[in-house]
Amino acid sequence: MVTFFCPYCWKEVPAEAIVCPHCGAKLEAFAQVPYEEKLLHALAHPVRESRLLAIRLLGQIQSRAALPHFKQLLWSETDVYILQEVLLALERLATDESRTLLADAAARHPLPLVRHWAQQLLAKPH
Repeated sequence: MVTFFCPYCWKEVPAEAIVCPHCGAKLEAFAQVPYEEKLLHALAHPVRESRLLAIRLLGQIQSRAALPHFKQLLWSETDVYILQEVLLALERLATDESRTLLADAAARHPLPLVRHWAQQLLAKPH
């Protein structure tokens, strides 16, 4: 069975819904939202695999708009798979700010595994 979610509040909605019964958003209007913005919305998706894919794609398109979201995830997320994907996306962005975030994670992230991954990414030749 397929589950449908409102792309604005991420609550379950009926497949035939035109307006979200929870937040009132017009669901058909989401089709007009730019791709990058849809990916940014997906960072809050309730399904982990959807969040992972959104992070990966934002890194691949080198979305600078994702940087504040990645920073927030880096320090609030506890799922190491999500954190690993955030680190890889930061490396792909290759901006001063993304490198600073990687260095910060390498030095002081509370999870040793995340610190190790960040250190490995920083040590890679570019």
